[in-house]
Amino acid sequence: MNSHNEKPKVRFLVGFMTVLDLCRGGIHLLHRVQMGRNASSLLDRARSAEAGGNLLRAEESLSLYLGLKREDSSAWTWYARLTDERTKEKRGRERVFLVNEEALRKNPDDRKLERRCAELAIELERHNISYQGLAMPCCMVATPDRIQLGSMAERGAPAIWNGPDCQAFRDQLSSDHPPEVCRSCSIYSGTF
Repeated sequence: MNSHNEKPKVRFLVGFMTVLDLCRGGIHLLHRVQMGRNASSLLDRARSAEAGGNLLRAEESLSLYLGLKREDSSAWTWYARLTDERTKEKRGRERVFLVNEEALRKNPDDRKLERRCAELAIELERHNISYQGLAMPCCMVATPDRIQLGSMAERGAPAIWNGPDCQAFRDQLSSDHPPEVCRSCSIYSGTF
């Protein structure tokens, strides 16, 4: 007798959970569609805020927009410029560098962004070059026999900076598994 009463309850529960999942999926899809439609209003808000001199609001609006439209290369360029203009204190310059670097990834042929990334890297002392012109990721490496990212003397700074070795190093550095040379570094681990 119990097994006959249990079957309808299980069927009802399975049906109810299925309907609930479908509703949840529909709501999520509707939200994404609405956000995509409203993304252009975030650009309008950013333009208006910048025209009114409110760079913080413009930057915030662009950040929200790029959360929805991550591949918009022109918005990344604009966001990088605003972030750079608005953030002058030393503490925030690292973020400025990272935003400019992402903008350069989205705009690999933009020489102005490329130059700005190089200037920011120098400003932040994110470079180390051996006497032979070999680029190393930081001053703690000390010698290019431990790790080097290419010859700036032969290829130039932009080619090294945007090259596969440097890109792979940056990707690994921002992952949960940093490059071997960084794992024992007191600066990287914060014990210096």
